[in-house]
Amino acid sequence: LLPRHLDVAVAYTLLGAVVGLAFGIFSRNYMRTSEAYRSLRQEQTAHIPSIMQTGETDGVEFKSSLRWDMRENRINRGLEKVIAKTIAGFFNADGGYLLVGVDDDGNALGLEKDLSTLKSADLAAFERTVNDIVSKNLGGDLCPSIHTVFARVDGKDVAMIIIRPAPRAVYMEDGKSSVFYVRSGNSTRQLDVREALNYARSRWA
Repeated sequence: LLPRHLDVAVAYTLLGAVVGLAFGIFSRNYMRTSEAYRSLRQEQTAHIPSIMQTGETDGVEFKSSLRWDMRENRINRGLEKVIAKTIAGFFNADGGYLLVGVDDDGNALGLEKDLSTLKSADLAAFERTVNDIVSKNLGGDLCPSIHTVFARVDGKDVAMIIIRPAPRAVYMEDGKSSVFYVRSGNSTRQLDVREALNYARSRWA
């Protein structure tokens, strides 16, 4: 028989080896996943100029800004509701792409004005603001169903919010009412109560 202290030493050695092996496998898989995710983001970013050229469709919408009112030249937080409405419409349909910093004709306007309204005037803060808009207006559980990528187009930053179809019916709070939006053609349409219930029943049954 081995001395008791040697048994303990062997046990700890084996445990260390198992933990080390598990950590090595985790690290390798994490690196692979991170690299795949980085490649995917780069691929999605590369598509932004061509999506802008194609124009708005049932799966693509352009917005000039996130919260900056181009006409009145000031912050207008009401525009965040417009963003939430559009995202809700994509959530309730087949998903899509919402490009911000782009006019109706597909020209790059940039994000400079929007960024100037944030505590940290950078793209990471812009992405966090998008997630906050979704969380506040539609539900925090939906944030994993979107992600935002950026591209420089004609020397200006453009954001593309990629929206996957939601796993549930998405309603937007408007005062004391819950409003249901869905993408229809190249616009976002509000459904009445009966339409919304019928749509949700067939969509998520």
